[in-house]
Amino acid sequence: MDRFITINLLLMSASLIACVGGDTRPSDTSKQAAQPEPSSELPTEAPKPKVVAKAAPPAVVEPPPPLPVEHGTSGLLQAIQPTIWRPAMVVENAWNALKKIPEQELVHEELRRSKLERIACHGLIDFRALAPLKIPPFGYRDTTRDRGWVRPTVARILIEGLETLRKEFPDVHVSVGDLSQAGCGQLSHGSLIRYIADSEPKKLIKGPPSRAEHGPATQLINASVLQWGRATAQDLVRAKDLGVEAGRLETPDEHVLLEHVILSKGETPEGSLVLKVATQRYRPLLITNGESAQTMLSDLRFMIKEGTLVDSRKVMDWRAGERRRLWSYHWVHPVRKRQMRILSRVKLKKRLRTKMLVEVHSARWQPKKPESYPGLIRWFPETNLEDDSTEWSGWRQLYEAGHQTHLAGRDADLSYVTTNNMRHFAVDLEAIDLEKSWRWFEILDETSRSLGARVDRILIAPSVWRLFKKAFKKTKKRSRIWRLLRRVGGHDAHHHVRINIPHKRITRSSLEYLRPLVANESTIFRLPPAVATPPKSPTQPQPRR
Repeated sequence: MDRFITINLLLMSASLIACVGGDTRPSDTSKQAAQPEPSSELPTEAPKPKVVAKAAPPAVVEPPPPLPVEHGTSGLLQAIQPTIWRPAMVVENAWNALKKIPEQELVHEELRRSKLERIACHGLIDFRALAPLKIPPFGYRDTTRDRGWVRPTVARILIEGLETLRKEFPDVHVSVGDLSQAGCGQLSHGSLIRYIADSEPKKLIKGPPSRAEHGPATQLINASVLQWGRATAQDLVRAKDLGVEAGRLETPDEHVLLEHVILSKGETPEGSLVLKVATQRYRPLLITNGESAQTMLSDLRFMIKEGTLVDSRKVMDWRAGERRRLWSYHWVHPVRKRQMRILSRVKLKKRLRTKMLVEVHSARWQPKKPESYPGLIRWFPETNLEDDSTEWSGWRQLYEAGHQTHLAGRDADLSYVTTNNMRHFAVDLEAIDLEKSWRWFEILDETSRSLGARVDRILIAPSVWRLFKKAFKKTKKRSRIWRLLRRVGGHDAHHHVRINIPHKRITRSSLEYLRPLVANESTIFRLPPAVATPPKSPTQPQPRR
């Protein structure tokens, strides 16, 4: 028996040494045939974001040799955690409970404990994919951000409401703006949540033709490395490669860094790999001198001294062609409404050693929007080997709204009814038709109540509220619609409607109403029956009462 135990211990020690050495390939030739050798055609290192301090285009670091390939994808796939599926209201309540926690340290602890980043919801409808010839002619603010998902009841209210409005005013149109992202994607500033499956033609990463035999999800895995402890793929493109989004940048040839962070993984009913991905876009920060970098370092020293440390931990990082454990720190300053994150090669002590910094993030801070970084600037140090000096280069994140209210498919941004249907989603108060817009509000409320739902609130800007008050004086002020209006800044180009849906039977009847309008089942974002109701976990986020 002692000899048997000794042999087993020797075998385990040999396996451990092989794992530490990074060689996961078996030594036996028969096993090598079963597991393919790493292919140079499937690089797994994304280019490191690097720009010079002036307006020159960023340089790209050559990727290291690829990691071992398992089942057609890199070994990162095993490190990505599965997506957790929950009903839409459970997801919304969990995020709302998180925003009510006053201590920021506890917010980050709860984020990790509840696994909210990996949670997705089912049961939403892709409103923009409904049969366009069978519904009233809606306009759409944009078709690139995939923010077109709603609850079936909300879709039905919008369709029936516009039909009613057009019976009274046949030439009227209403445009749809932001709804929800697929799977209740959390709307943090600068992030777009997408679900990328091997079975779909959608592709995020550019690659050589040799990758054509792999689906988009597998390509994304193969192009990823660990950054900040998360699987991340990067792509350096030009503004003109962004299609209609190119107009947001100054020149068609301006560089744009696309970063895709893989949050979780799952499978389609057919067994195809599907990834939950958060995409951010960055443009080079044009710096003519080192003053901006010095200001950033001064702010960082102040933050370390006066700010609140809300998170610190070790994370795995694979960039620069090596696997290493780095220290991640996150500070917030509630008074200045600022936050900063750093990635350091060593554990911070009393004195900040700038040469040990790998990356610095600087952004505004909003206590009600955890995991959101509005106005984010990412700084990267570059060491000059000749004089051992450090130069900093930066990337500024392209703006994307961070309204987490658009979370569970019951919120919709809609245009006001305007004169001649012009200037939808434009800040032009003179273009708003006050009488028809008010009638639109009434129809939304009447349609909701006829289905058993109700309008919870309608958000308009204070300037628009004053227009309604002046136009209607006392005639409308005692109506139900007036009590539903909420004055919130930023709603002078559109209004925001929130619908409450108290019963599941309302959703079932709305699905039956919409079924003839659904072109294919992919329009309905839901799970296969086998995993539609996963068992409860002790870490499942619960709504606070």
